[in-house]
Amino acid sequence: MTVQILYKVDPDLLTTDLLSRISGLNDGGWHKILKWQTEYVLRLMAGQYAWRQLNREDVQKRLERHLTQTLTGRLKIVGLNIMSVCLVKTELPAGLQHTLIQAEKDTIEAEARAKVLKSYLEIFGPNLTKVMPYIIQWELMTAIHKKGDPKALLTFGSISPKPVLSLNDTVPNTIYQPQLPLQ
Repeated sequence: MTVQILYKVDPDLLTTDLLSRISGLNDGGWHKILKWQTEYVLRLMAGQYAWRQLNREDVQKRLERHLTQTLTGRLKIVGLNIMSVCLVKTELPAGLQHTLIQAEKDTIEAEARAKVLKSYLEIFGPNLTKVMPYIIQWELMTAIHKKGDPKALLTFGSISPKPVLSLNDTVPNTIYQPQLPLQ
């Protein structure tokens, strides 16, 4: 968050103890105190809201009022009078924005996959286990088509249904046996 603060050194708030430290305060001391207090208080206040709320005008106005009041109370002891606080810019760091967007995409994709699986169950019912190998092949081809990665075609043969004999069978049963592709 970028904050603009309008303040002044108020002679009525200066105590005899502060007067002896005026030169240090005047040489950047007030600015450092103001910056530290603002960052600390703003972090606490902003943490009370969900990140999506922080860009709403009503929330920003509330934060500005609350920050002004809180800083006024805290900074009187060093002779500062806070007249107003304005939130100029509110944005998440670029890395965090990217992470949140990716998390949202992942959630949407997972929900979509769950809906597709549910629809397969509704369509095929008890026969789902029999058609699952073909569904997987179809999903693989769809993924290959979307990604456009021809290297995935090399693994296609390893997930097709293959006949497997058990000791009690005279006719091969077709079951799904996925095999990992070798690099």
